[in-house]
Amino acid sequence: MWSDLGAEWKNDWLLTTDRESLDEALRCYAQATTLAPDSSGPWCAASALLLLQGRPQDAYRAALKARRADLAGFEPLLVLAASFYRLSVVAYADSAFRMARARMPAELRQRLDDDSPLRPFAVDTDTSNPKDGEPWLWRDADPDLTTPENEALLDYRTRVTLAFFLFRDRDALRWDARADLFVRFGPPDAIDYNGPAGWDTELEITYVRQKELTHETQIDYGPGPHRYTFNRQVWKYASLGINVALYDFRLTHTYELTPSLERDRYDPRAKADSLDSREELVRLGAGRGVFRALAPGVTPMQVEGTISRFVVGDSTLVQAHVAAAGGTADSMVGAWAIVASDGTVLKRETAQLSLSACDPSAERVATFAMTAPPGEFRIDLAVSARGGRRGVVRLRSNVEPVPPGLAMSDLVLVCGDASLATSYDAVRIEPNLSRRVANSKTVTAYYELDHLVTAPNGETRFSFRYTIRRAAQSDDEAPGRVLIDASREERSTGTHRRQFVSANIASLPSGRYELQVEVRDLIGGSTASGTTEFVKARH
Repeated sequence: MWSDLGAEWKNDWLLTTDRESLDEALRCYAQATTLAPDSSGPWCAASALLLLQGRPQDAYRAALKARRADLAGFEPLLVLAASFYRLSVVAYADSAFRMARARMPAELRQRLDDDSPLRPFAVDTDTSNPKDGEPWLWRDADPDLTTPENEALLDYRTRVTLAFFLFRDRDALRWDARADLFVRFGPPDAIDYNGPAGWDTELEITYVRQKELTHETQIDYGPGPHRYTFNRQVWKYASLGINVALYDFRLTHTYELTPSLERDRYDPRAKADSLDSREELVRLGAGRGVFRALAPGVTPMQVEGTISRFVVGDSTLVQAHVAAAGGTADSMVGAWAIVASDGTVLKRETAQLSLSACDPSAERVATFAMTAPPGEFRIDLAVSARGGRRGVVRLRSNVEPVPPGLAMSDLVLVCGDASLATSYDAVRIEPNLSRRVANSKTVTAYYELDHLVTAPNGETRFSFRYTIRRAAQSDDEAPGRVLIDASREERSTGTHRRQFVSANIASLPSGRYELQVEVRDLIGGSTASGTTEFVKARH
């Protein structure tokens, strides 16, 4: 009886989002757990409602009691996983969801794996056999590849878990348009139930019988108009720019989206600019779903990163740099992941951030590197700091097969003194991520050459020319005329060469510029070039 009363109060909350209804529902389920402590159902329902109230620690305790009452069932595992996620214990959440998924009926498992919120258009898809329990579209949408867990998928599965209990009528799951909105965007900010709120208040549909007019008389096929009442809810997501009208035409508490004559189905979308200031959220599927990019309780922080590629023999070294604001007393850990286009994780690694050469007093950096085969890659860089702060930058890089003849790396704008970056066996560079040059008369860039042709005595000779001109202001505009032009010849030994280029820019006014370096192998005759941009700032 108490569980039935709890279900009625829960349904009332689904009509109005009235906090008192949720409190009453929870009170009824709490009474049910007192009378039947060995029944998992009331504990599971209580855990789900506690999560809705923002009480994950209490939800976790209720989930543990549900688990003790039913060690073989999947529902206690679902609420346990959802509680772990809301407590930011994402590794345990991921494990518990996988265990629950293995025990679920196929129909419910398909709900847990549904990837339609990631698609620009809602279509039926086959997710019956996703690899490792993670559908491939969700794998592509992972907002932080530096962790083994998919934070957006965990957020989605937590919402699905809550929907299982919110939209259940006794033993039947009533999955309607409200449940679909709930798992795509979360609980609404407000619900208008059969109220005006700027909408047409007429809650009846009128059907008029057709009449036939012949050349002699008018034939009436039935009596006057027939009126049918219905219920309506308007779900409001103010921060996402979404107001959705839902209709219960059959008066069975099953709601449908607004009918439309202009498209097959009205499909709500979060506005493109709705998350500009919400770094903890990610908009997927052209706005069909909004999910957490960071675990609950994590505070987003600003992180910058860049990728540089260097040819070494017949291979390409991919080097990643990540930077975040921080002083000498700050302890920060950086991480990176490089993932191939087929989803294969080639490498994950962590490292402590150290003082930056660009701004030693206010910035910290970390560097990661690996030799990568030809292909397209997604590279994620992350920084974690005290106080639950975390930032992620997502980059793309393409590695081409090493060409025959002279090969040149990316041209990298660097910070600090070039003489201090060089040791007898290595060069340690730090890219200028902001590309801003201030309080300096020179701009410095770094590049590497490989496959230089050697003379019989083992010597190599090459020339380089660098030019600086105004950068193009748009893709349709060509760069400006050359403002600085200089060249030089160099001699070396071996086929590989590391090279710094410093240009005097004291005469240039502030603005955005393009630096280009052209290299010619004076023995082999082949050429290569690289380009980068920088901004000269006012002092």
